[in-house]
Amino acid sequence: MTPPDGCSGPAPDGPDQRRLLLVAPSPRLVQEAVSAGYAVWTVSDSREAGAEPTGWGTPAGPSGPAGVSAGADPGAEGLTGQVGPPGPSPGPAPVPLRADFGDARALCDLIAETARDHHIGWLLAFGEVSTLPALLETAERLELSPNPAESVRLLGDPSAMRGLLNGSEHSYVTSVCAQSFDELPTAVERVGMPAMVRPLGAGAAGPRAVLVRERPDIDTGRVRERLSDHPGPYLVETFLDGPEYGVETLTVDGMHRVLGITALHRAGPAGHDHLFPAPLAAGDEAEIRAATTGLLGLAGYEFGFAYTVAVLTADGPRIVRSQARQADEPIGRLIELATGFAPEAELLRALTGAPVEPPVAHRYASAVPFRLSPGEELPACRLKEITGLPGVRDVRLPHPRGNDPVPDAGADGDGQGHVVLTAGSPAEASLRVASTLRLLGAEKG
Repeated sequence: MTPPDGCSGPAPDGPDQRRLLLVAPSPRLVQEAVSAGYAVWTVSDSREAGAEPTGWGTPAGPSGPAGVSAGADPGAEGLTGQVGPPGPSPGPAPVPLRADFGDARALCDLIAETARDHHIGWLLAFGEVSTLPALLETAERLELSPNPAESVRLLGDPSAMRGLLNGSEHSYVTSVCAQSFDELPTAVERVGMPAMVRPLGAGAAGPRAVLVRERPDIDTGRVRERLSDHPGPYLVETFLDGPEYGVETLTVDGMHRVLGITALHRAGPAGHDHLFPAPLAAGDEAEIRAATTGLLGLAGYEFGFAYTVAVLTADGPRIVRSQARQADEPIGRLIELATGFAPEAELLRALTGAPVEPPVAHRYASAVPFRLSPGEELPACRLKEITGLPGVRDVRLPHPRGNDPVPDAGADGDGQGHVVLTAGSPAEASLRVASTLRLLGAEKG
């Protein structure tokens, strides 16, 4: 492999912290890193049909790397988190590499070879691959990651996370494990109904948690059908009744900073949506922040983004799940739209040791899931009307438009789309959501 232009001189004796190996990064992160003076190697998934290796490209606009943009976002002008460059000028063009992310051994071999040959100082992984155990262990063994692999595992494994919290009596939730479906009835009886059944080790593409309200839910086969692709094991927990909140954090040297809290599945006049910042009482917000940072501390999390979901019950907040990564779209964009905070730039600043400054919201941002009827398509003229509505920033469609043989860049693969918009208040956000969905004629997700 040929080093980037400008990196062909004498190799350093050891790792050079100006050299980054980025696995599955966004195009904007790559550009931020290069602009900040880093030498960058990127690894993309060779299984993605037609995907080009991540390298130098046009930075994502207001709509992100994919989707239907509603035009220029006036709030983007004040993005915070400009990177303090490690070098006096922009870095060389990045070197794009490809690997099969489904072959952990081949991916880790490529990472080890690249790190050794080019004296990589840091490895940063994103998306689903960021929690791959083999990748985490390789990064730790090569001393490329500021984070212990065990801390990421503790956060991402629902059973390990619950054991960690219950053992410390923080955010305690009654739970038991069932190794197979045949053990579920006994496990549910021990926990009490209603109960949540969470498949373990299924990954993001596996079945979601299933609510068991009463014994017939199991006996009639409804639960078995929902879990048919995952025979076990399962984590069975007490159902947590209350509103859900998503907490985005950025940790540097073990210091956890809450970047913001999003109200999830908020019931409003327009249906359910996600709203940032969450309209919370000061005491409730403080408790949710404490529960989240307490979990990260227990797990020994040292560096990077994390996304944690908590339910605000009558007895206080209880943690539902956590991952050592940013929130998935569309929730991941809401903080940036409401505050101007640029997460990619802030992460790179954190690598240089710069303090993390939590952003301040100057407006609200909302994401609203929706579905279209089977076979229904959204005419281009209607889409243009929707994107022209006040505050609408993106419309992501749940299936292809026209006769495209593959989903368009803004299509969600699970049959669900979403609208992203901004507003001056929660009430205004609800009105804009209602107007948008009326024009869509869509079934709310």
